[in-house]
Amino acid sequence: MEGKTEVGPFQLMSAITTTAVLIGANVGGKANYMAIAWCAPCGHTPPSFMFAANKTHHTNKGIIENRSFSINIPSVDQVKLLDWCGLNSGAEVDKSALCNNFYGVTHTAPMMPICPVCVECSLIEHHDMNAHTVFMGKVEKVYANPDILVQGPHGPAIDTQKLHANMFSFSGPSYMGLLAPHAVPWSVGAEFDPKDAAPARRSNEFPRIDTALCVGCGNCVGSCPKSLYSLNAEGKSVFDMENISQCTHCHHCIEGCPVNAISLSHD
Repeated sequence: MEGKTEVGPFQLMSAITTTAVLIGANVGGKANYMAIAWCAPCGHTPPSFMFAANKTHHTNKGIIENRSFSINIPSVDQVKLLDWCGLNSGAEVDKSALCNNFYGVTHTAPMMPICPVCVECSLIEHHDMNAHTVFMGKVEKVYANPDILVQGPHGPAIDTQKLHANMFSFSGPSYMGLLAPHAVPWSVGAEFDPKDAAPARRSNEFPRIDTALCVGCGNCVGSCPKSLYSLNAEGKSVFDMENISQCTHCHHCIEGCPVNAISLSHD
């Protein structure tokens, strides 16, 4: 498309930041943890999460065998712990001694009490996707440190600013802290005007009207968001060239003309 530059799919992944977590599972009877960047909610009935892990990860077989796993969210202060778990495989290093692991209702998903948030999940299903396996799990229990909680409309809620999780980006690559809030979801969109979405007019383009075809219907007059059209004494459409810089290039005039009398000129 004109005005766009094609980039590869991996470059897109580099532009999307995700919360880096530690996935826990019992492997061979021992607690093990792996660092995962691609983890996100995937449903709310029941509350569910999914993550993608390279097939070579030692932890995967424990998740499949026990049909359970945990999601542990370290704070930025624990980034070294997070990265260390990613640098070292449980097949070679015993990670069960990192902390006093605790278990919940599944009895097989170890959790790290040193992390501000620990989520216990039962495995719903898993799918192989070339180099990765995608795991989906139902949230059974969520355990959080009291000092990161605020009172929400339905009880205690996790404050993302107080949690201060590690955001991961392949661009760099890098770990980043959470940025400050700048808008309220399901609210700020009420202030949006769809007319503002029209791309800026290219300087060498302007509407051209074929007066021989124009029937004087006035559709262009009514559809132009900047009121740049009018009808002259002969009932023909006229475009205000003196204020052409205000044109948003929305194409409403072109699309609304019943006789195709309006086109874009590049002269």
